[in-house]
Amino acid sequence: MRLTEAIFATALLCGGTSGCGTQNCVGPATSAFDVIISAQDGPICDATVTADGNGQHYDLMVLTYRDVDGGLHCSYAKPSQAGAYQIAATRIGYRPATATVTIDSGECGQLGHRYIYLTLVRDDGADAGLRDGSE
Repeated sequence: MRLTEAIFATALLCGGTSGCGTQNCVGPATSAFDVIISAQDGPICDATVTADGNGQHYDLMVLTYRDVDGGLHCSYAKPSQAGAYQIAATRIGYRPATATVTIDSGECGQLGHRYIYLTLVRDDGADAGLRDGSE
């Protein structure tokens, strides 16, 4: 095998990227982060969730599914792009909740994925809470 063929074969094995290092280079992430919204009585799948970062404003798309017992679950996804984001969740009758997240790109240009947990509290309740988790 000639040197150019070996370099091309290595690039194909690494997903077409160079400098794979120790990482297995697979396709790009589908989202940089997912936001999980809940209230005292369960998940909220009809909130308005936005993210502002990198000079852009995003309306996050809700993804819903049911578990094997029929329970409803959902998350709000943001397209793949590294950077710092201010996240806001609102719903009529609830206090808004916010969070800030920074997404870094990895060795192969892939994004680290984060889960952001926000709790909305009814207007007559206490302040909204926040939990931030990483995968």
